[in-house]
Amino acid sequence: MAGKNTTCRLIFFALVLSIAGATFGIPSQSQADLENRELGLRNSDDIAGNRSALTVTFEPPGEGEPDDTRGAGSRNGGRCPLDIEVQDPYVIPLMPGTSSGLTVASRPTLFVYVAETKAKTAKFALYLEGSVNEIYEQDISLTRGPGIVRIDLPEAGPALEVGQKYEWDFSLVCDPNDPSADYWLSGSITRTPSNTKIQENKGEFGEPSLALAASYGKSGIWYDTLTTLANLRRSQPENTTYAVAWEQLLDSVGLQAIATKPFIEE
Repeated sequence: MAGKNTTCRLIFFALVLSIAGATFGIPSQSQADLENRELGLRNSDDIAGNRSALTVTFEPPGEGEPDDTRGAGSRNGGRCPLDIEVQDPYVIPLMPGTSSGLTVASRPTLFVYVAETKAKTAKFALYLEGSVNEIYEQDISLTRGPGIVRIDLPEAGPALEVGQKYEWDFSLVCDPNDPSADYWLSGSITRTPSNTKIQENKGEFGEPSLALAASYGKSGIWYDTLTTLANLRRSQPENTTYAVAWEQLLDSVGLQAIATKPFIEE
């Protein structure tokens, strides 16, 4: 008898709840799930909006005082002989007041600003530290006008090893028949391990973002900070947020003279 009474009570309460739900609009499980998904989307939009306000800054890794060697390294005393009247800035590697920098990439990207020049070609070469034998070299056309040259180390090229320091040269071929007339500059790059914060901001697909660029900057990883912002600008050239972030970063490291210069696209 007690069992029957318990069953009746349960059925009665279920009917009451069902009627209350229909009368007062208590959401069903599917309705609650839909509302939660909508709330999640709104929260994601809010997060994206906050990220768009991120300021990307660079914090040097603290490996000594900056050695301002931008543009230093010409065999002929300043520039190509036919470019004597070209005003500064002339040729500037996009480096933060030093000739050395870090990357977590196995095949990183470098950037060099080249002013209007009579030289038609530039050469890029990569070496192991202390070696004179190139492990990678590339000819670069300069016929598309002044601007920022992008140098991508290709998948077919050698992968940089973690902890290894490499040196690079970038030279304008001023006279194809006289290598001594070349204008050149140099720098170095060291591959370093990634860290947890960077991995978190890479996301599922490793897409570039301001959050990722900011993580690289705070970790003192210059090459990847710059490349991430450059990729964002390339993907959305009309996006003013990315353009401003790029200009602010270059301004902050003393590269304001070229912060608004265009990219030379191959």
